[in-house]
Amino acid sequence: MLKRIMLIFLLCGGIISFLYATENTDEYDDLFNDLEDEFTTDESEEEAGPSSTLSLMGEHVFRFNIPVMNDYIDLNGYIKKPKYNNTIKGDYSTDNIQVVSNWEFKILLNDDETDLLFTQPLLYPLENYMEIRYDKIKVSAGFKIYNWGTGDGFNPTDNLNPLNMMNEFEFEKIPVLAMDLAVYPFHFMSVDIVYVPFKQNDIFPVDVPEYVADYYPEATINVKDSLYILEDFVLAARLNFIFSITDFSISYMYNLDSYYSPEIRLMEVDYSALYSLPPGSVVLNEVESIDLVRKRIHNIGFDFRTSVDRFGLWGEVCYVFANNYKQYQVREPQLNWITGVDFNLGANSEYYFNFQYSGCYNANYDKEFYSDYEDGIPDIDVLQDHDKAGNYYCRTLLNQLALINEGITHGFILNQEYSLFDSFLTISANTLYYLPALYEKHNDRTRLGSFIFNPQCDFKLFDAFHFKIGTQMFYAWYMKDGAVKLDDDDFIGSLRKDSHIYLELSYIWNWDLQK
Repeated sequence: MLKRIMLIFLLCGGIISFLYATENTDEYDDLFNDLEDEFTTDESEEEAGPSSTLSLMGEHVFRFNIPVMNDYIDLNGYIKKPKYNNTIKGDYSTDNIQVVSNWEFKILLNDDETDLLFTQPLLYPLENYMEIRYDKIKVSAGFKIYNWGTGDGFNPTDNLNPLNMMNEFEFEKIPVLAMDLAVYPFHFMSVDIVYVPFKQNDIFPVDVPEYVADYYPEATINVKDSLYILEDFVLAARLNFIFSITDFSISYMYNLDSYYSPEIRLMEVDYSALYSLPPGSVVLNEVESIDLVRKRIHNIGFDFRTSVDRFGLWGEVCYVFANNYKQYQVREPQLNWITGVDFNLGANSEYYFNFQYSGCYNANYDKEFYSDYEDGIPDIDVLQDHDKAGNYYCRTLLNQLALINEGITHGFILNQEYSLFDSFLTISANTLYYLPALYEKHNDRTRLGSFIFNPQCDFKLFDAFHFKIGTQMFYAWYMKDGAVKLDDDDFIGSLRKDSHIYLELSYIWNWDLQK
C-alpha cells in the first residue's frame, strides 16, 4: 500500500509541476534565468543566435605513500598502493542540449605477485549522460552521479549512487544508470524526480560470501543480487525551496539496502548417538543455507543551508526504515544527521574554518547478544527450538553485515586551512573523531572512540600544478582494567595498518571551444 501511495504521489507531483511550468513560461522567465544561469543566455546572446561550447578538462594525479607503522612497512592494500589517476572530462553544450562523457584511467600496483605485469591498469567510466532542456524543464538519461544534501563530505540524504568502498577511508561514488526530470514551476521551488531501473551493487573491500562462510563454513551461501531485475527499481523525489533567508529540501527514496541481510534456512541434526540416547532425544537446529539479500528500504530526508553574516550554516537528516520490520530478522530503523558551520578570516580570507557534528542512531540495536549467549555461544535448549535458533543465527550476522556495532555513534569533523604567500602554500588539517554509545561492553571493554588525522601542505608551483605532502593516521582505542589499548577491531581502528605519509603531484588543464 505504501509503495502504491508513494508512486502515485510522485507521478502526480511530476505531472502537475510539468503542466504548471509549461503554462507559466512568461511570468517567471527572468527569475528562472537567475536560477539556471549556467544553462541560459542573456538577451545579447539570444540575438546572436544559437551557441555551442565544447569543453575538455583533464586531471592527472600521482601519489606515492610511505607506510609509517612498524609492523606494516609494505604497500599492500588499496589505501597504501602508489597510484596514478588520469581523469578526462568532455562536455558539449548548446542552448538546449548537453552531452557529458567523463572517464578515469588508473594505474596501481598489481595484487597478484605472480602476474608478469607489475602494474594494474584500470579504466573506469564516470559520468556519461545526455541532458535536454526546454523552458523550465530538464530531462537527462545515462550514467550519472547525484549530489543531494548540504553536508560537507558526508550526506545522509545522498543515497542514489552505489559506492566503491575499496578505499575504506574515502568511499567513491559509482555512476548509476538513471533517468531524471527537473521542473522549475516557481522561482522559489524546483522538483527533482529520479528513476533508477535497477539497483547497482556496491563494491566492498571484503568478499561478503567469504566473510559469512567464516561464520558458517558448512552452510551453502547464496547471493541474491538484484542486478538487471527491473522489479528492484529505485525511485526518488526531492522538493527544493530557495528563499532569501534559507534554502531547504525535502526528499524521499523508495530504495534498496546497500548492505546484505541474511535469510537463513535451518536443518535438524540428530546428535542422540553421541550421548548414547535413543534417536530423537537430542535434535539441534543448524544452518543449512544462507541467502544474502538486499531488503527494500525507505529514505526520508530533510536538509537546509543558510548564512548569518560571515557564517555559513547547514544541516541534514535522513530517516531510514525497512519494509516489514521484524526484530533480529530485518535491520532496525536508522536516523543519520549532520550539521555544521564554516567561515573565513583575514583580509583576503586566508583562514578557513569548517566544523561539523554528525551521528547515527540505530533504533532497537541488539546490545544484549553476549548477555543472552555467554561468550556468543547459545545453550543447547536454544538450538533445540527452531525459532530461537533462527534468531540466534540471524543475530550473529544482521548488524555485522551493515557495519553496525553500536546503538549510537557520533562525533565531529574539523577542517582548517590557512593560505600563505599569495596562496603559494596552503596548510590544512582535517580531523575526525567518533565516539560510540549504547553498545554491549563485551569482555569489559569501554570503547574510547575512533580518530583520523590528515595534515597537509599544498605548494602551488604553477597555476595548475601542485605538490602536496601530508599524512593520514587512523586510530581507535578502548579501555580495559584501567589500561588504554589500541582497538584494531573497530572499523577505523582496523585501518591503522594503512597509516602513511604521502607525496602527491597533480596537474589540471582545460580547453574550451565556443562557437
